[in-house]
Parts: sequence; C-alpha cells; structure tokens
Amino acid sequence: MTGIYSAETLSYITGITSTVRFTTDNFPRIFVKVNPGVDPSNTVELYKFQLNRNTSSRELIRGKANAFGGASSTASASRLDLKKVGKELYEVLFINSMLAGEYAFLNLNWDAFCFTLEPGNIANGNGNTIPGIGSSIPPSTEQIKLDLIGYNIDGWMFQSSNTYSQFLQNSMKEEGGSLEYNISVVVIQPSSGKDRSKKMTIRVVYHKNKLGNWALYLAELG
Repeated sequence: MTGIYSAETLSYITGITSTVRFTTDNFPRIFVKVNPGVDPSNTVELYKFQLNRNTSSRELIRGKANAFGGASSTASASRLDLKKVGKELYEVLFINSMLAGEYAFLNLNWDAFCFTLEPGNIANGNGNTIPGIGSSIPPSTEQIKLDLIGYNIDGWMFQSSNTYSQFLQNSMKEEGGSLEYNISVVVIQPSSGKDRSKKMTIRVVYHKNKLGNWALYLAELG
C-alpha cells in the first residue's frame, strides 16, 4: 500500500504514473478480504486521478473550502459492485466501463493501492476501456452524472457529481441495444482563484452488454 498525502482540499500521490501497470485487455480479477461482520461496501473505493505535470503528481480534489469556513466534497468514487465468492471474500466488479488512466483503490484510512490502466489491443475488443457490468434499468439523470466521472470532454475533466451548475437532459432515444442522450451542461472546474465554467452540449451513449445491462459506452461533444 502507498501512503497518500493530503492538503486542505487536495490529495496527491507523488509521481505522474504508477509502477503497477495493467492493460484493458489483460486486467486481473480483484478480490477484497474483510473482517467478520464488516460491511464490504465500506472497505474500498476506486478513484481516477488527474495528472499534474507541474508538480509531477497524481491529484484528487476531495473538497473545496469557502470563505465562511465551510467545505463541500468534489471527489466521487467509481461505481463498484462486490460479489461474494467465499467466506468474507468478495470480487470487485466495475459497474461502468473504465477508461485508461491513473487509478487507486483507497481504504477507509486513505491508504492507496495505485495502478496505471493502459489501452489494450483493439483487436481483442476492449481498446481504451474495460467493459462494465452495467445496470438492468436505464440510467437516471443522477446516475448519468456519476457515470461521467473520469471523462475528459473537450479538455474539461468531469470530476464528480458536483461538477455541474447545470445538467439538463434535452432528449433520449433508444435504438436496438443503444440509448443515446443529448444533454446540456455547465461544467465547473475548481482553480486556485475563481472557478472556471463552460457550457457545452454532450452526447452520452449506453449499450446493452452481454449481461443484458446498460453500461456507459461513449461520452463526447454533441
């Protein structure tokens, strides 16, 4: 496990990449062992980091303080499912596709197991992502916000469900095994000075996977 250093609103790990590396077409199965009586859903979370090449670090914005001493959380974990496979032993399953990038599994003490996820061989059917197991019901607006975490669209990072000051679903159409959403958003990015914001229209596509579930497939400018 790697220690993670924290500031008031920022957590970071030194170095812009991990020495542990996987590819999307050769990703290992992940298991979690918990103590008797412990809720496994509270034991581990997965976060995708941003790279800061100026400080040679991987960063996670955990919260934002304001002038009145209050704070709000801006970091959200990736959606995980834990499947019991033995006594106090669970396999970690990813609800949605995982994009290539820098990640860390974090426990309650904020100890981190870091890894780099690199693009695999497109011929093997994965390319830049690991397919998720998805959900049996079409995603709600709030679920789409969570699913977009970690996406970079037009140079803007979608960091958490609090990334937006506006999130409006303009339309949704279903064709065969696809759901396509047209969404107007105002994206907010915290900065050391005044927060920046940008209005954009995005296209979000879900496909039905082999399990018959809806999983996020694509998010881009609309």
